[in-house]
Amino acid sequence: MALTKINNNTLSAITGLPAGVGGKVLQVVQSTNKTFSNYTANSSFRDISLSVTITPSSSSNKILIKGQVTVGMDNGLDQGYGIGLRILRDSTALNLPSVGGSQMTTFSVGTTGSNDDDCITAPFVYLDSPSSTSAITYKIQALGRDSKAFAINGPGDLNDDTNTNARIASTSSIIVMEVSA
Repeated sequence: MALTKINNNTLSAITGLPAGVGGKVLQVVQSTNKTFSNYTANSSFRDISLSVTITPSSSSNKILIKGQVTVGMDNGLDQGYGIGLRILRDSTALNLPSVGGSQMTTFSVGTTGSNDDDCITAPFVYLDSPSSTSAITYKIQALGRDSKAFAINGPGDLNDDTNTNARIASTSSIIVMEVSA
């Protein structure tokens, strides 16, 4: 039987991809939140039960973070109110704007109107360079504009999660992918 050589190495001596073969997805981890949850008015970002942990195999690899969050605003708010969302790597917020105060967000979504039966799904994507081989937890946090109440995975009527034709609901998810350098 002939011995196969790749880049002048025997098969048993290969420990990684040959140089110049970056951009390959090495692992994928997903988490989904299917639960309707309401969050009362608060001036701080809140965890929304959407997190995932991944351990990169090389500190030079990147992590592609993507997913969507479904949000609804509380009853009686004027059109144009929204929810700020941010991606955190452990406790560090990622991709924040250079302007703003305590309500800086990675991405945001405006509500569709003043009707509390409405909700909207906000997609997100970000390529992170964590420079680590330790376990990393990515999570999503949310804050209602002007500290208003909001809902996740359903309509903004915080007192009504009933299953009626007037109510729209969806799920939220986060997917992280390790991408080779």
